[in-house]
Amino acid sequence: MKILLIRTTNGVSGAETHNILLFRALQEQKRISVHVLTNYQPFLQRLKKNHIPSSSILFPIKEAGTNRELFFAVLWFIPMIILYLLKIKSLEKKGRFDTIILESMTEKLFLSPYLKLLGYHVIWIEHGPLFITDRSPLVKKLYVYKSTRPDAILAVSEDTKRDLIRGGVSARKIRVVHIGIEKIASPAKRDRNDKKRWTIGFLGSVTEEKGIREFLNTAYAITQNHAYASFCVIGGGPLLGWARHYAQKLKIQKNIVFTGYVEDVTKYLAKIDILYFPTHHHEGISLALLEALAQGKIVVARDIGGNRELIIDKKTGYLFRTKEEGEKILEKIIMGKLPVENIRKSALKHIRKNFLLKTQIPKFIDIFHD
Repeated sequence: MKILLIRTTNGVSGAETHNILLFRALQEQKRISVHVLTNYQPFLQRLKKNHIPSSSILFPIKEAGTNRELFFAVLWFIPMIILYLLKIKSLEKKGRFDTIILESMTEKLFLSPYLKLLGYHVIWIEHGPLFITDRSPLVKKLYVYKSTRPDAILAVSEDTKRDLIRGGVSARKIRVVHIGIEKIASPAKRDRNDKKRWTIGFLGSVTEEKGIREFLNTAYAITQNHAYASFCVIGGGPLLGWARHYAQKLKIQKNIVFTGYVEDVTKYLAKIDILYFPTHHHEGISLALLEALAQGKIVVARDIGGNRELIIDKKTGYLFRTKEEGEKILEKIIMGKLPVENIRKSALKHIRKNFLLKTQIPKFIDIFHD
């Protein structure tokens, strides 16, 4: 079976990292070969570094999310379709692709019908909810109309599936396969009496939507009562410079480390005790949360979207709705008033049962035969 993934993007985020994990696992399966087609050179470089067959395509159009972006996609419609079909043909010198996976909105709306006419098995992947977002209403209507074309729509969370159904997509088209992680680390035990060791981390793109401002304000509030607390912001993003300046303004720069963008986050995750996740973004399944839980970290996350599928409140982690609730939970953890060791054990058991790649890959492969 030959599989092609088409992914146009303007960054390397959790979705791209999941693609790498997924395709690395798929190419280890017998009788499956994979290839990734992308427009983004840093993503292409990471694919090649992971020995995943891949190639680039020149794609000057932004993903259709607004009416303006949709208008430009319509203007470029004919050359775009020709470009894609010629590129796919050039990649099929050693055999035709059996399945083509589409992740970006523009390809879903415009390329899917032509791929189906040519007899390909087409799958859409949704990494998060669509209809609850602020995307153009016209884009959402077109999505519902075009959603009859793919053979299946793969949602990475139950929350994403519910969002698609509420938006008007047929439930019969949707399959849920959670994203997975390769392995679970053995968490180091901490000295419960050494309060100075508590380090609270932020992992993700440094943006307003991911909650960087709230994280820094929370860090300030915690240091007012716990001067020994330390913080680590793992990741890069458009507000990284602002965040560093804001930390100085709050006078917490001595308590906080900014790593900037890092490809392998595991060594930084190993140094934190708590992952605080104040995102306002409706996640599908957050790879940041998954990686932290798999390393035995205590996770305190906003009660939103797919976070609820990873964090069973007070069992595999803690959920909060407001900044004040989040601060109270952190305070109780630092003061030793919450049963964190039991939380760690339950979280690792939950990840081992539901979110390991080796258990998710067979479910993913089954979709190819729908």
